[in-house]
Amino acid sequence: MSFFLVTLVLGFVLSFGVTQKTLKYALKKGLLDEPNHRSSHKKATPTSGGLGLVLGVSTGMFLLLWQTFDPFLLFLVFAGLLVSLSGLWDDIKGLSVQIRFLLYLLLSIAGLFLLNHSYGLTIPFLTHQVQTPTLTFPFYLLFILWLINLYNFMDGIDGLLTTQGICVSLGYILLLLIQNSSALEQIYTQTYALIAVCLLSFLFFNWHPAKIFMGNVGSIFLGFILAFLAVLGQIAFQIPLECTLIIHGAFLTDATTTLIRRGLSGQNVLKAHRDHAYQHATQMGYSHAQVSLFFAFLNLFWLVPLALLALLYPHGAFLILVIAFTPLFYLVWKFKAGIKTS
Repeated sequence: MSFFLVTLVLGFVLSFGVTQKTLKYALKKGLLDEPNHRSSHKKATPTSGGLGLVLGVSTGMFLLLWQTFDPFLLFLVFAGLLVSLSGLWDDIKGLSVQIRFLLYLLLSIAGLFLLNHSYGLTIPFLTHQVQTPTLTFPFYLLFILWLINLYNFMDGIDGLLTTQGICVSLGYILLLLIQNSSALEQIYTQTYALIAVCLLSFLFFNWHPAKIFMGNVGSIFLGFILAFLAVLGQIAFQIPLECTLIIHGAFLTDATTTLIRRGLSGQNVLKAHRDHAYQHATQMGYSHAQVSLFFAFLNLFWLVPLALLALLYPHGAFLILVIAFTPLFYLVWKFKAGIKTS
């Protein structure tokens, strides 16, 4: 326990310190995100602040391996660093979507092969386990790629992605504590705690008005790590798919609805925009802080309790999923997710 606490403190301090140094360097070198017609911020703001998050989480995960070695956790450390480097390159010099997607695709396939070798790919869903490779592998591949991208898409206002990551991590900590059966589960519970602590340190700089943005270096890294941890939770720790969808529900409903409606209306879904429900909320007069706090409230007092309920009562998990998503879809519809308003 003392080693774990030292790891948390080190992760927090490293994340905070590197973010502070990044902020000073970005201001000195003029590495700023200039506002444009697609932006939700009004003044030039330093970016790539997620570098501190990446180094804090990666260092902490590497230290956790000294307690309980797990090859998949080692894969996450190095694969996470690779995707974060691609994000940093994109933040500074620009990197084509095709190259980045190819990297995410190759690393996702490699990670799934490793998971399949260690545990076998299964989808715990509706109290049954789907094990057919032709169904499980494509499903998880699409899930991982979509989660990586939606965490990048949803990083558009101060504090939103940071608080979302904290809430998701806290939710999974509770789910894993209920399972609470092996040393392996404990190391991944500790990994979620490490992520939450490092995000909390970044929140000091990212809360409205943000002093620095996470940038692709942090948002892509966070999406990649959380996506693979979610898949691991399903196949290794038997956390039902319904729980995973509920935990990530706030971002899933906004990003997915936005993508579908933009596609159906003939808009270029790859082009940057500000048509997400959370962006429309700020355009309607709600502050960044209000929107981010609302997402946090929705996560902690609606989605996390329902995810826990779905874990405890698996036979009713699908009904609980429907109950959880109904107000979410109402909200994204009310705030016109995917509809061009300006």
